[in-house]
Amino acid sequence: MKDRVKGILKKYPLVMIPMVFYGKVFQGYRLYKKLVKKYGEDVKILRTAWHGTGDYYICGLFLREYLKENKIENFIFLVPNAGSESKVTELFDIYKEHTQRISNPYGLTRFSEFMQQYYPLCKGFETSEQINFIGENLKGYKGLTLMDFYLHYGFGLSENVKRDRPQFNEGKEQVIRIFKDAGLLPGKTALIAPYSTCIMESELSANMWENIAKKLKNEGWSVATNCFGDEKPVAGTVALSVGYKDIVPFLDAAGKFVGVRSGLCEIISTSTCEKSVFYGESEFWARGNAKEFVDLENMGLSFGVKDLSEET
Repeated sequence: MKDRVKGILKKYPLVMIPMVFYGKVFQGYRLYKKLVKKYGEDVKILRTAWHGTGDYYICGLFLREYLKENKIENFIFLVPNAGSESKVTELFDIYKEHTQRISNPYGLTRFSEFMQQYYPLCKGFETSEQINFIGENLKGYKGLTLMDFYLHYGFGLSENVKRDRPQFNEGKEQVIRIFKDAGLLPGKTALIAPYSTCIMESELSANMWENIAKKLKNEGWSVATNCFGDEKPVAGTVALSVGYKDIVPFLDAAGKFVGVRSGLCEIISTSTCEKSVFYGESEFWARGNAKEFVDLENMGLSFGVKDLSEET
């Protein structure tokens, strides 16, 4: 049946016009009207990469200044119904009482593109959808980073713009309890993070992480794996699920982070712990340019970060 439909559309491509219009544009219009009815005619609808914890973190850094420069008071920021993105918004005061959960933003984005307003009806800060092929090949080119894309193209802000600071829990007792309950050593614990939705799984192996864990243990570290849901801890390590609000205080007290490049790296970037990161290939940036495009130091997020691929 699916092949038959494809055959019809190939033979009569104009049939796609009403299908796309009703399936995307009209559905986006209906959602837009609901949001305007709820928040007011002057509401600005904002969004970023739909599944990217790091993207929401970066937007949290610049959103306040963007709103100030553009004199925006009434706004909502779209977040997915499910996933960790909404947890990231809890780290920044600017998001509070301004987030709206929806299943996906694609119809709304298509409607916004169709209407061609000077200020988009749904403003996206993530750039891949707007600059397409050329933009994809600029990722990492001559040191252009993900932060550059957001700061200069997505937000249109200057290099020295003031950044917001994420707010983490400060309760020492809660952090001490995590160490005690998991049997970990304060000041001598390594949290390893082998999971990422960005990095291609074929580049990573369970054996690699087991060897890293063994090496750390031989050096006197207690080792925990950051894992949630169906994710399994690396053999010989403690399974640990530390919430975003507690992750930086925990790592400050732990001493070491070893993980693949993921949105978690943005979230833990302000920690004083020693960091080692594996910059693998991803479908979200040009092949061969991962290190240049999302390097935490190049992005100005964290310094003294070690490249895990050079250590193993």
